[in-house]
Amino acid sequence: MALAIGVAGLFAFTQLEVGGIKGTITPMDAAGSVWAVAPGDTAKGNFQNGSFQMNVTKAGTYRLIVQPNPPYKNTEKESVTVSEGQVRDVGEIQLQPGSKNK
Repeated sequence: MALAIGVAGLFAFTQLEVGGIKGTITPMDAAGSVWAVAPGDTAKGNFQNGSFQMNVTKAGTYRLIVQPNPPYKNTEKESVTVSEGQVRDVGEIQLQPGSKNK
């Protein structure tokens, strides 16, 4: 009985990783935050030298949101589909400067 409770407790705190999303941004020094959002799942990635990768817990279609450092503006990529066991490469995302008035 105690073993069953211990095993159940272990799985309760284990996050399942179904797939992932990776890519790069240009310019790489603009790296801020990157998010993947889908119904029932939100993942945050980290940048390293302009590249990012994140794990997602559900297969499905995600909206990728890049929140760069100023003076660049947020960029979104719609319909990023991730299948079970797949790391989807979205390629290079070129960031655009934002308005100086905002």
